[in-house]
Amino acid sequence: MRTIGAGGFTLIELLVVLTVIALGTAVVLPRLIIRPKGPKPEVVTFLERQRARAITQGRTVQVWGGAQGFDADDEIADAAPNVSRQADRHFDLPRDTRLIALKPPPPAYADRALIAVFYPDGTSIAGAFDLVEKTAPGLTEPRLHIDITPMQGEIIHAQR
Repeated sequence: MRTIGAGGFTLIELLVVLTVIALGTAVVLPRLIIRPKGPKPEVVTFLERQRARAITQGRTVQVWGGAQGFDADDEIADAAPNVSRQADRHFDLPRDTRLIALKPPPPAYADRALIAVFYPDGTSIAGAFDLVEKTAPGLTEPRLHIDITPMQGEIIHAQR
């Protein structure tokens, strides 16, 4: 005599096992396929330091960009151009490189553009800008595009 249910697996059990295998593959496979990125551009490292400074100091940090480079100021009104620059709050643009602010729109009242605002909780306003290289008078060649995500404050960069 045979007993009922003594051997094999039910359809539900097989589907659960296949689902677990599929989810595990979906999580692991992209990490195996994605090639490691090259070295991180210095400007991205600078922006990451400013985000970390906002988190550790518990205060808002604003990053302004202009023809000379980037300045991270705690207050907009106190950001005078002749104030001595601290090394951890300033980044010089490479020679023959200029900044084109895309988001937020650059202010009309100054030669600087607000590039990023990092809040104490690690979030940010959305920001995007290009660094372009001057190849000849009147000609520019895209060099680096940077996006800053608003909710996570993540800095995403792409070489052009």
